[in-house]
Amino acid sequence: MDFEVILKLVFSLSVVVGLLLFLSYILKHYILRFATSGRFEDIKIRDVKFIGKDRGIATFEFDNRVFLISFDNNRIEKLYEREDEV
Repeated sequence: MDFEVILKLVFSLSVVVGLLLFLSYILKHYILRFATSGRFEDIKIRDVKFIGKDRGIATFEFDNRVFLISFDNNRIEKLYEREDEV
């Protein structure tokens, strides 16, 4: 009798795990691909210049915009932003 209970438990757990793996495969390969396709490009770092030991400025691109930021150990501040011509 104990063997039947253990067998049912193992079978139930394998079905649940298989269903979770199948759903994660569907989510990963079909749904997320369509949700993020072509919406944003990756962040592209254009240039980084260090002004001092722990201070600097950087320019980067994101979503057809160019940002100029300054940074140090305590903060990051946006200095300038413009729309980039494609």
